[in-house]
Amino acid sequence: MRRTLTRGSAPLATLAGGALGATLGVGWALAGWQVLAVVSLAAVVPAARWVDPGSDDVD
Repeated sequence: MRRTLTRGSAPLATLAGGALGATLGVGWALAGWQVLAVVSLAAVVPAARWVDPGSDDVD
């Protein structure tokens, strides 16, 4: 499921980035990408603290 979502969203993100770059300029599109990367990292780091590295959910 995770791979389907990430690989399925890549073409949509490419189109959205191209449209944003064509509309606002490449600099703004790249700045938005960097902001999204930092926000994603800020969301993942606290979530990673809740994961028990010793547990394995695979049966």
